[in-house]
Amino acid sequence: MNLTNRREFLKEAESVSALAVAANAAQSHTGSQAPPGRVRAWRTSKDQKFQPIDAPQWEPSSGTASVGIHLDSSKRYQEVLGFGGAFTDASCYLFHQMSPETRHSLLSELYGPTGLQLNVGRTCIGSSDYSTVMYNYDESADPDPELKYFSIDHDKEWLLPSLREAREINPDLFLFSCVWSPPGAVASELEWAGTFE
Repeated sequence: MNLTNRREFLKEAESVSALAVAANAAQSHTGSQAPPGRVRAWRTSKDQKFQPIDAPQWEPSSGTASVGIHLDSSKRYQEVLGFGGAFTDASCYLFHQMSPETRHSLLSELYGPTGLQLNVGRTCIGSSDYSTVMYNYDESADPDPELKYFSIDHDKEWLLPSLREAREINPDLFLFSCVWSPPGAVASELEWAGTFE
C-alpha cells in the first residue's frame, strides 16, 4: 500500500471493511473464551449529537481479510486512566465569554453523564502558548526560594471557576497540573504516566 498523503490513507482506511477487522480481532477468542460484549457506536454531526448507530460486531475470522487487527486478550498492559483535554488560560477565558447557561451546557456535553463523559483535565503551571498573556506564579525579579511572591491570582478569574464548574458536573474529574513547555512538561507527564503502569 503506497499512500502518499493522509487523505489517501483515510480513503483507503474507509474502504477496509470494519467487519473484517472485527473478525480478525475475534480470531484470538478461542475455546471457551467468549468474544467481548456487543460493540456500540455513536455519531455526532452538525444535526445529530451522540446518536446510536449500527456498529460492526465481533465475528469468527473467515481468514479472507487482507487487513486486520489481532487482539490477544491474554496480555494486559497499563490501564487507561481516562480521556479529556486541557483547561488552558485561553479556553477558560473563552468559556467565560459565554452566557452562564451556554457555558454550563457546553461543559455538560463534555463532562456530564449524558455527554462525552470526559474524565481527565490538564491544567498548566503558569502560562502556555494557549494563554491570553504570558505569566508565571512568581513574577519577582529576584530569586524567591521562600515563595514570598508566589501567587495564583491570575488563575482566579477564569481558570479556577471553570475547574469548579466542571467538577460540579463530574465530581470524579481527575485533574493534573504540569508546566507546558519542555523539558518540565515532558518530565512531568512521564512521571504522571509512570504512576499508572
